[in-house]
Amino acid sequence: MSHPVTKEEIVHELDRIPDEKLEELFQVVQSFGVEPTAKETPELEAFAGSWKDWSEPEFLGFLEEVTHRRSQAFSKRDR
Repeated sequence: MSHPVTKEEIVHELDRIPDEKLEELFQVVQSFGVEPTAKETPELEAFAGSWKDWSEPEFLGFLEEVTHRRSQAFSKRDR
């Protein structure tokens, strides 16, 4: 059985992450956050339909990339 993880342990692990991975990590961390406030919603809504003009191959490539990145981001969580 594993012990509860402390914030100090998380901070220690964060310090070990290379700079080129910080954007991806930031996105993952944000995914655990609270729902956007009403103030943030219009900014988010500006992206709605951003991919509507993409061709089918472009959209499928995008979905494949997102799936791949998410599986990489979450693959180490089960250790």
